[in-house]
Amino acid sequence: ITLRQYWGCGAAVGAGQPKVMTLKVSKGSLKKNGNLAPGLFVPDRDIDANPSYAVWPNQKNSKRVSDRSSLQGQHRIVGDGVPASLQFELDRNAEFMPGISLDSKGELTDSIQLQWQPVERARGYFLHAMAVQDERSFVMWSSAEVAGASHELLNYLTGSNIDKWIKQKVLLAPSTRRCAIPKGIFKPSGKGARDEAVAALNMIAYGPETNLAWPERPADPKQPWRPEWNVRVRTKSTTTAMLGVSLENMDGAPSNEEPAEEAPQKQEGGAKKLMRSLLKKF
Repeated sequence: ITLRQYWGCGAAVGAGQPKVMTLKVSKGSLKKNGNLAPGLFVPDRDIDANPSYAVWPNQKNSKRVSDRSSLQGQHRIVGDGVPASLQFELDRNAEFMPGISLDSKGELTDSIQLQWQPVERARGYFLHAMAVQDERSFVMWSSAEVAGASHELLNYLTGSNIDKWIKQKVLLAPSTRRCAIPKGIFKPSGKGARDEAVAALNMIAYGPETNLAWPERPADPKQPWRPEWNVRVRTKSTTTAMLGVSLENMDGAPSNEEPAEEAPQKQEGGAKKLMRSLLKKF
């Protein structure tokens, strides 16, 4: 298996790219040749639901809300063991973020041009793509100007991390509206069917974070502080895209025409199945 790693927005491949690593099983042991760029440390900010914490959305309640839904206004949480004081008000910073309107142009052999509309309240952006060129060749790319940024960044980040990584050009500034994927990095390897070369893109717009507690923290740090509860509201907006492939007639894609009953069903290749699983995961 060969892994190639690229990074940075631009029509041409940057200097020192790609980082290449090959993996091979020989006589029952895994042999590695080459290395990818070391990944960035991304703090784990997930919370496991337990008697001390409540999380929404969660595995039991992950139903999508309607486009008319809003988080602004007064909230009250009740239940066994929940403090009677657990009520709070959320302002516009905690509102659901708008969706990302992303447009991509270009074949896998081209420099793929990505463009999007401003996302209200976005503090920064990050894009990550993975491509399958054939059964043994994989390509990864990110919009960061430094090597090592990967899919771990497709999650909630603290404001301090966002600010730091924008300065270090790991994340794209909120004023950014376009990014180009270098020419030909996702092109088919020529070792398999052309239809098996496909790339999946994930994009995130990081939003504000709201932290509330009651009673509020005293102005004097020497005073004891034992809050009855605290609330964290995190916001983000994400989207996915399949690059260099038409979604028409693919399983699950919308169609205005009914297929003929006698028409044979085209078998979806392994690469497209893999890309679908990656899109669902992120």
